[in-house]
Amino acid sequence: MTNPKKIDPRFQEQLQANISLPGVVYQAIHDSIICGRILPGEPLRQVELAQELGVSARTVREALSRLVAEGVAE
Repeated sequence: MTNPKKIDPRFQEQLQANISLPGVVYQAIHDSIICGRILPGEPLRQVELAQELGVSARTVREALSRLVAEGVAE
């Protein structure tokens, strides 16, 4: 990822409020894709997304699996 600030900061508030992490991460990545902060064809690197969101790579992996199942990501 070339831009380290792709994920909307409002998702940090949800993460701090202890809402379901995979759900929040899913929504953050989904919105970033839909809004164009993550561009088509751009790799979704688990470790980078995890660091950016302050969650584990496993949590990001769960969210990415859902995005792939829904056809939003490959």
